[in-house]
Amino acid sequence: EYLESLMESIATLRATVGGNMSVTRNNFDTLTQRTTALSQSISRTGDTSIEDESLALAKTAILQQMNISMRVQANQMVGDVTMTLLR
Repeated sequence: EYLESLMESIATLRATVGGNMSVTRNNFDTLTQRTTALSQSISRTGDTSIEDESLALAKTAILQQMNISMRVQANQMVGDVTMTLLR
């Protein structure tokens, strides 16, 4: 009877440990999924920052080119007006 009681206790403990292992495994899987999702989110955020900076750089370059073009045209117009007045 003592041996049967010990066997029942061992069986109960094994069931408890098995259940705890299952919960721990599920928690580990959940944490792994969340870590992966967080890493992907951080990566996307970094990509977005790079895209924003690239867009700002391109916009600045276009504005500078437009500014130069407008100055050249304005200088040409002044030259044309001057030449017309001199004639």
